[in-house]
Amino acid sequence: MLNSSSGASTGVAAFDFDKTLSTRDCVVPFIRSCLTVSSARHLLAAMPKLGVEVLRRNRDAIKAVVTAGVFTGMDNEVIETTADDFSRIVLDNWLREDTVAKLKWHQQQGHRTGIVSASYGHYLRPIGEVLGVDFVIASELEIGADSRATGRLVEGNCRGPEKARRLRHWLRENQLESVVLFAYGDGSTLSGTSINDAIAAIGTTTKTGLYLQRGTWTISA
Repeated sequence: MLNSSSGASTGVAAFDFDKTLSTRDCVVPFIRSCLTVSSARHLLAAMPKLGVEVLRRNRDAIKAVVTAGVFTGMDNEVIETTADDFSRIVLDNWLREDTVAKLKWHQQQGHRTGIVSASYGHYLRPIGEVLGVDFVIASELEIGADSRATGRLVEGNCRGPEKARRLRHWLRENQLESVVLFAYGDGSTLSGTSINDAIAAIGTTTKTGLYLQRGTWTISA
């Protein structure tokens, strides 16, 4: 777990992506850009199951059904090419200037910066490279030995508490034993969906702005 500490700390700024670094949702437009005749048929066949999960408001299950319908069997090279093209659309048209300026401020302070999002990693990585972040934690398409998508997400949807778990793992991997963590998300209430909410599950934080939470933690077993 992560515990409060008053010792020397490293600054880490974690940014949600959709409606935080971007002005809008990016998942649905990316899915549309990846649709083929074949994947559209698969998605259409999955509509009864999708409808059930929509009625249940099970966002993780909805993401799993759509991911399977759209990406199963798709060549990874095709996905990467589409993701690169899509990332340029996002970079040119859909970034929030105020949040990007805050990210750049953290970088100027020498803080580690990163994206922690339920969006797909295929397009977040090229965006993160342009923004100069240190890490991208996202929902990752599982790619099989044949270089085709299996239709599954590696370790599931990167949403809610899963964001906190993966961020905690990244901190441990990078031997960051004490951090001042700035978490930016678009949620102003604890809904379990934004990076703010995920970080709130780690320990006590102080809300200092519309979409910022800040806390100091050390890593323990």
